[in-house]
Amino acid sequence: LKAIGKTTDPSTVSPFFTGAISSSFRATYLQTRIDGIWRSTNKGSSWKSIGGPNMSYDNRMITAVDDNIVFTVDSFGSIWATYNSGGDPLTSPGAPGVYKFSAGKIINDTSGVTVYLPIYYHHTGTISSIDLTMHYPAGPLQYLGSLLTYGKSVDVLGTRWPGRAGLHFEADDLTAATDSLIAYAVFKWFPLEFDCANIYFDSLSSVVTASVCGEQFLQSGTPFKGIIGAYKWCGESAAVNSELHESLFTFAPNPVGESGIIRSALFAGTVTISVYDIIGKLINTQETYLSPTSPVTLSLGNIASGVYHCSIHTKNLPLYEFTVMHYAN
Repeated sequence: LKAIGKTTDPSTVSPFFTGAISSSFRATYLQTRIDGIWRSTNKGSSWKSIGGPNMSYDNRMITAVDDNIVFTVDSFGSIWATYNSGGDPLTSPGAPGVYKFSAGKIINDTSGVTVYLPIYYHHTGTISSIDLTMHYPAGPLQYLGSLLTYGKSVDVLGTRWPGRAGLHFEADDLTAATDSLIAYAVFKWFPLEFDCANIYFDSLSSVVTASVCGEQFLQSGTPFKGIIGAYKWCGESAAVNSELHESLFTFAPNPVGESGIIRSALFAGTVTISVYDIIGKLINTQETYLSPTSPVTLSLGNIASGVYHCSIHTKNLPLYEFTVMHYAN
């Protein structure tokens, strides 16, 4: 055997309660400790906790399928599995009346294109800051970064590796945001025919300023997900709709050339349709009548190729939003 690394950070040396160590195929080393799973990306010179259950007993064995999927066997013979890098919760208590995020669904069959997955923000009260962790399948998706609608990055340095990234939203940006689109997670999309990729946003936490005496306390938010998929296997021919109103309106085709069709199987009434570019500038707007028997044509032939954000405003329903990928002929 040959020594390949020596821990140089005394704070990470003790107490380690395992005789087992594992490596993913990218040579990311993992081991269990009494306080969860620890990872090293520099051959053991330093270790960092990546979460996982706190144990009052020894985890004796560990193995890693890749950087995200980890299995351990404890001293009682029970098998533990994590599919998100070592213990980030995929469920949490939620924060009714404080804030909520959601994402959309994008259907695309073209390989190698840049896809902007929209992230929506809905809030009441005052949020000082919000952190969340994003998990995605690194096979069909190559992560390029996440940014607010006006271009500011929300990525956290040191938290990104294939399949996972940490995001941080500043208080000023959250306070300025309306109950609407706030950011994009940007990917290169390399779909196979059977791809329907789920992007999970979890481990939401924030610092909330209470109205009484300005006291601050930690608050957990509700996890959410987005989807980037290929037509045949995701069962959609168009971009969808945010999670809030998944079946109210549809738009097809997407990507779109000169024009696309907005339909609704349930709604009948006057709608205002607005189109914005990626930095939030209004491109055009129209007011028209929409019903199950009267679809609406959305014309995009007079604008440049790119990703656009569209909204549908009705008198009695919440704002409905979706993302369009437009190519000029």
